[in-house]
This record gives sequence, C-alpha cells and structure tokens, in this order.
Amino acid sequence: MSTTFNISRSRMERLLPWVLALNLALLLFFLVFDYQVILHSDSAVKNLLAQEIRETGEYFPSEWNYANGDLWVLFTHTFVLLFLPFLRNGIGLHILSDVVTAALILAGGWAFMSLLQVTRAARIAGLCVLTGGISVLMAEHVFGQAAYGSMFYAGAFLLYCYWQQLHAPRRYWWWTLGTVLLCAQLFWANPLRAIIFYALPLLAAAAALRLARPAGVDLRPHVRTALLFLLSAALGTALHLATMSTVRNLPAPALAWLDFDGVLHNLKVTAYGLLILFDGMPRWDAAVASPMGAYRALRFVAALSLLYLMPLTVYRMTATGHPGRMFVAVFAAIAGALNLLLLLTTSLADMASPDGAIRYLVPSLLCMLLLLTVAAVDGLHCTPRERAVGLALVAVLATSSFVSYTFPYRQFYQVPPALKLPTQAARLAAFLQQNQLRYGYSSFWNAGKLTVLSAQAVRVRQVLFERGLPMPMRKLSSNRWYDASYHHGETFLLLQESELKQVDLPALSARIGAPVRTLRFEDWHVIVFNRNLAEMAEWNRTLARPAHYPASGETPHLVGTLQGDSLVAAPGESGVLTYGPGRMLMSGRYQVTFEVERAGTADDFGYVDVTADAGTRVLARGELSEAGGKPVVLTFATPVELSGVEFRVIASGKGRVAMRGAHIVRLPQQ
Repeated sequence: MSTTFNISRSRMERLLPWVLALNLALLLFFLVFDYQVILHSDSAVKNLLAQEIRETGEYFPSEWNYANGDLWVLFTHTFVLLFLPFLRNGIGLHILSDVVTAALILAGGWAFMSLLQVTRAARIAGLCVLTGGISVLMAEHVFGQAAYGSMFYAGAFLLYCYWQQLHAPRRYWWWTLGTVLLCAQLFWANPLRAIIFYALPLLAAAAALRLARPAGVDLRPHVRTALLFLLSAALGTALHLATMSTVRNLPAPALAWLDFDGVLHNLKVTAYGLLILFDGMPRWDAAVASPMGAYRALRFVAALSLLYLMPLTVYRMTATGHPGRMFVAVFAAIAGALNLLLLLTTSLADMASPDGAIRYLVPSLLCMLLLLTVAAVDGLHCTPRERAVGLALVAVLATSSFVSYTFPYRQFYQVPPALKLPTQAARLAAFLQQNQLRYGYSSFWNAGKLTVLSAQAVRVRQVLFERGLPMPMRKLSSNRWYDASYHHGETFLLLQESELKQVDLPALSARIGAPVRTLRFEDWHVIVFNRNLAEMAEWNRTLARPAHYPASGETPHLVGTLQGDSLVAAPGESGVLTYGPGRMLMSGRYQVTFEVERAGTADDFGYVDVTADAGTRVLARGELSEAGGKPVVLTFATPVELSGVEFRVIASGKGRVAMRGAHIVRLPQQ
C-alpha cells in the first residue's frame, strides 16, 4: 500500500506542473481574449479612475465620486496607472493590470498554503485549483474584474506577515512593517470592510493560536503583535477619515435586518449562487444526452460535494493540534461565517442577482478550497473515503480551465483569436470613431466599456434618464465629465432600441437645440447634437443660470394626478405630491420658488420644503396655510456641496393642492 501510494505521489508530482502550466496558458487566454467578450463597465472603472488621476494629478481626485465608503488605495487601478505613461489607456492596459493582479493572487495563494506545512505537491495542486477557473463567474470575480481576487491576496499576505511576526524573530521588524502597511492600507480603503474581511477573522485566529499553546508560554509576543495590528488599524481609519473629507462619496443605503421570510429567501438565493459559482448548475449549451451533458452532471455532483467537504475540512483543521493549520482555518471560518451572516440576515446584497450577491463569499471560499485541496492531496484530517472524494474534486476543479476560460469565446466566435475581437461593443466603438464622434453619453453598462475599448478615443459618460432627460450618473464617475467646460462641440446620446422610450426628445431639444443628425448601428441609435448636453441647466452644479422644473407626467410623486400643466392632489389625498430631481448644488445661497395653488377653506394645506441626501436633511420649509395662488419662496445657504437635492410638496388632504413647478436661482453672496 505504501509503495503504491509513493508511486501515485511521484506521478502526481510530475503531472501537476504540466497541469499548472496549461492552466496558466488558458488563464492568459481568458484575460486576453475571453474578457474582451464579457468586459463590462464595472470592470472598466479601473481604467477610468487611472485616467482621472493622470489628468488631475491627484491620486484621490477631488471630483471623483467614490461609492459605499470605498477608497481605491492600492487596487486594480494602480497597475493601470503604473503603465499609463507608456501605453494607451484601452483594453491592452486592462489586460496588463489583470495579469499583474493574477500574479499577486498566485503569490498570495502560495504564501497562504506555506503556513499549512504541506508538501510541495499539495501546494502546486492548490495553485492548479486556483488557476483552474472553476466557473466563468468565479474567474470573473477572481481574475477578470479581479476585485475579490485582490481581496483574497491582500488577506493571504496579511495572514502570512502576522504569522511571521510571531515565529520569525530574526526578521521581526520586516514582518512587522509588512503587517502594519497591509493593515493600514486595508483600513484606509474601507474600515468597515476591513473589520469584517480581515481584522475580526485574523484576531480570532490569533486568539485561537494563543489559547492552544501550553500554559506558561510567554504571552507578550501575542499581545505586542495584536496591539501593533490595532494601532495600524487605527492609523488606517484616521487616513480614511482624512481622505474622505477631501473627496466625494455616495454612501451605501443603511443596512436593515430582514424578517424570517426574507432570511429564508436569501438562504435559497445564496444556495443557488453557490451552485453557479462552482459551475454546478446545468447550462443551456449542453444537451442532457451528450458528453457535455455528462460533464454538467459531474459538475453538479462536484458542487454539492464541495458544499459538504469544505466546511468539514475547515472544522477539522480548526481542531487540529497543528498551529499553522488551525490559524489559517480559523481565519477562513470566521471570515466566511461573518459574510454569510450578513448575506443571509441583512439587506447587504441585491438578491435579485444570485451571481452578484454571492461575490461577498469569494475570498473566504478560495481559502476553504485551498484547505480542502491540500488536505486531500496530503491525506490530512480526513478518512480514506473522504480523501478519495477530495482527490476527485481536486481533479475536476484543477482541469476545469478549458471549459471555464473558453466558454464566452466559444459562444460567439469560431475563428482564431485576435488581439481585438470584433465584438458588437468593439464594432460600435469603431463606428463612432469613423463618424468623427469623440464625446457622448449612454447608460452605465455601455459607457465605460466603450471608452476603454476605444482606448479613450471616444469618451462615453454614464447617465440615467429622469423625466425623459439624461442626467449624470455620478457614482464611480467624475463631476468634471458633466461640466460644460470639459468638452466643447458635438456630443451624442447613445441609445439602444429599448431605451428610446425613456427619452423625451422634444424636451431635450428645447434645452440644447434639435439634433443635427441621427445615426444607426445595428440596434443602436446615435443622436448627435451641436452642443454639449452638459449645457442643460439641470446639469449645472454652480447654477450659473436659473433652473425650472415644471410639473409633468415624469415628475416623481406618490399622490395626485397630472391635470393640464399641474400635478393635483384632490381633497382627501394626503402625501408627497412632488419630489425630486435629486440634483447637486455647490456651496452658496439659493432661492427656490414653488408655484403652488391651494383651494378650499382649510388653514393647513400641507407644506413645501427643500431637502438633501435623499430627504434626510431639510434645508428650508414653508407652510401652505392659506388658499390662493401666491408662490411660496424659500431661501437657504449651504457651506458645503449638496447631493440629492429635492423640491417637495406635501399635501395634507384638507384641500386641493396644484403644483405647476419649482424654480431655483443662485443668490449673490452676502
């Protein structure tokens, strides 16, 4: 038996480097060719932010709108920025950034497994699983957009440096420096995320390591290392607060606890998302009675087996007497448990999209996959039957690269790969360039992608549509893009066929002039104007010209109906008659005039107000206390820039209230 196993191990050690080499080649194929097919605007943000940094000379651009409290400190955009002086900011730089990130992910995986004191074959097998792709969704989260792959390698390096602080006294200060810099950077980026993903899991792992040591062992190294970690976290938090005071941030909605039915729903969606993540759900590309159909059945069984064996392996490693394995396993278990708890019990994720919601678990799942891999290869903490199943799972995952990394390409192309694939988005970018169009606006999922695919030759900025008009979508974009001074001359509005109905072209033409031409490209409409759409008063943050918001069928409201040129709340209808538009205002003094008519004998028709930050901050308020058509005028001042400014009319229901519109003007400074 021993001889047989040694022969198997010898064969495994010879085979694994070849599997790893093949996976690396296919990973490169995925990043260079496949990702051109599935590139999206979320992934393109790193190129756009790097360009903004280069143009402004600010590493944290003051006009950039960060989101959810996330500062991009050392992230995927950093690698774009490093090569930006030498290369055009297009898909090539995107690929190069991903290649650098992939190298760091593999280095992090190697460092992570080195703490487990396993054989070289087990560590190479772990890299084979890590580079195997596992699924298109996992490859996207880890290597494509790379956000969660970056979080994995950051956690792996932090774990490694912290361990070395405790166990490598000769180079103690070097490892301390590594821990301090990593911890400070992670807290600088987002303290709340750092607590959940890194700090609590790491401190729990360190506490478990200390408690497992025999009595009488010196406690001081553990206390000193933990204190240095906490001081680094405090430093990073201070840097975060200081930086946030100089930039713009669009905060995430407040988390809310879910009721029992909500938790059950999230549990179902999470299970579905896990099956997708491990490529366990059958896809439409495979008939049941076919080789690919059999492979899909194999992946379904493999996914279910993983969901059983991964937590079992982690649990057993937490109970082992081996300090390194216990340290790593506790970290993985706590990180996974915390994120799963938030995913199941709060409003953290959009559960309408299981493949997107599950991304929060990716870093901890990668840790668990590596623990399962090394346990199976080296036969650690598992029965012979569990090891056999584990080795089968490792074989499936390590050899999944061809299916995972080539699936998008095979669905669209039967021709040899090209450095620039003729995707629809690439053809559209070329069409815009051929028609001498350089600056325009489109919905989020098209804007950033086209900008990157054209290597900034055509810059398309993301917009939303409100009351039939395109409005800036400022999340993960720069306010500079939406100022009329940023671009002079022709601009275009790029719309898909399904988006045409969202645009009130006559209202848009009344503001900036009629289109000079309209172009068609497949199912796209390109509406070209002589002027920049940013000249609309609704876009002007400085309010250099007064802005008027007439009542229309597109005006947001909760009660009332449109009658002629007014939104009307009849007697008995109480609530928000109008709100919006959710615009930005620079610091200064303003006057808002509400054109509101009141009819009836009541002395309380409701009130009007001006609010900011989605209605949470009241800037001015006026009562509707008498009948008549006299406008209500409110003035207010703000020392800081405001976002989400709304002009609201609240009807009491005691009389008839008709709102024709609101008018805002900037007042001279006193």
